[in-house]
Amino acid sequence: MHTTRLTLICHAITPLQKQGRFPDDEAVAMDWQGKALSLAGRYKKTRRLLCGPEARARQTAGLFGADGVIDAALRDADFGQWRGQDVG
Repeated sequence: MHTTRLTLICHAITPLQKQGRFPDDEAVAMDWQGKALSLAGRYKKTRRLLCGPEARARQTAGLFGADGVIDAALRDADFGQWRGQDVG
């Protein structure tokens, strides 16, 4: 019997989230490239790393390894004219 383990991870916080605004294709609110927080060793090397096409999703996936594959099916909702607008 073959077991598959699925781990879902939310992207890191973004500046627009901190301001309580609808998301856009913004970067995460941290120095993700210089972060010594690499989590790549936490998962087996035989893992498959998929992420959405947004910058925040790609950057968060980068914390887990450099082999992330963009999958358009994981794209976030399109908020249209609401992008960047205050939710309150």
